[in-house]
Amino acid sequence: MKTLLIIFSLLWFPFTYNSPQHIYQFSANSKLSITGTSTLHVWTMDTKTVKGNANIEIADTEILHIKEINVRVPVESLKSGKAVMDKNAYKALNSNKYPDIHFQMKDFNKIAQRNGASALEVSGNLTIAGKTRPEKILVEYRTDATGNI
Repeated sequence: MKTLLIIFSLLWFPFTYNSPQHIYQFSANSKLSITGTSTLHVWTMDTKTVKGNANIEIADTEILHIKEINVRVPVESLKSGKAVMDKNAYKALNSNKYPDIHFQMKDFNKIAQRNGASALEVSGNLTIAGKTRPEKILVEYRTDATGNI
């Protein structure tokens, strides 16, 4: 049985400040890591090619409500540092037919403070290799005075 753990380490920036509800997009220094296991070893693939947006309501540096989060990652932007592993991963993920991994949020729960940051549990649909299934992801976040998350 294969295990897949997705770790989102992402930075967003608002492109509108005219209301407490902001539309965010990924900043250029966003990074996404996928960590998994195989019969041989634990592996990690990273990408800085993260596309998507979020519609979030913030007050006093706290997230009050999340209306929408969409994340899209091109499969072949994921790199492990080992060309053979990358090629095998792209083949296993059927990147020719399904070029993107996609996450679309459906709901969220506030969890409170955790490790000096606020935490949310985000649930939604994760689509990999053409197969969609519900997933829950724990997200830790910090906001600054300008509204950056």
